Amino acid sequence: MTMREAFAELYNSLLTLNQAFDHLVWAINEDRPQGDDTSPVGRLDDTVQELQGWVVETTQRMAPVRDARPQSMAINRSLVDCQRRCGRIIDQFNNHLVGNETVAWLAILARDEDKQWRSWAWGVRDALEACRIPVYALNQALLRCWSELVETNEAPHLRVMAWVSPEDTCLEQDLPSRNISDPSVE
Repeated sequence: MTMREAFAELYNSLLTLNQAFDHLVWAINEDRPQGDDTSPVGRLDDTVQELQGWVVETTQRMAPVRDARPQSMAINRSLVDCQRRCGRIIDQFNNHLVGNETVAWLAILARDEDKQWRSWAWGVRDALEACRIPVYALNQALLRCWSELVETNEAPHLRVMAWVSPEDTCLEQDLPSRNISDPSVE
């Protein structure tokens, strides 16, 4: 996998997570029974909306470096920034959306006598569960980006630059290096 492919995978995993959050927002708001508006419903919706904002912001901040050279400092800085942001998304998801308090509250509603609230609670629980795989995929995509970055930075490379006169145009070419410690390389 190349750094560009790893970044594309990370970008796509953020888009997939945002789609899962869209479904969760729908489950929270569209299926909610009318009347008895409980404050945990609003907090749950606010948390998901905040997470979606972070996901969108992260994808927007990644866009300029998706096509950058693999060993550019822009890639390094972007990955650190993305790690920080994704870490916050994952933490918020695990500690607030699927945390003990939310799960317990949904379990109580799932046993409620009101059939509409019971149905709503099960729908939200299902939508929350459907977010777990995209959250895990996001974490794995981050790991692959870091792995690629380490492999790219460990491999020495050679940049050849030639000045062409009379236009003083610079031609650049990155050449992959060969591992001289590998006996199979001649």
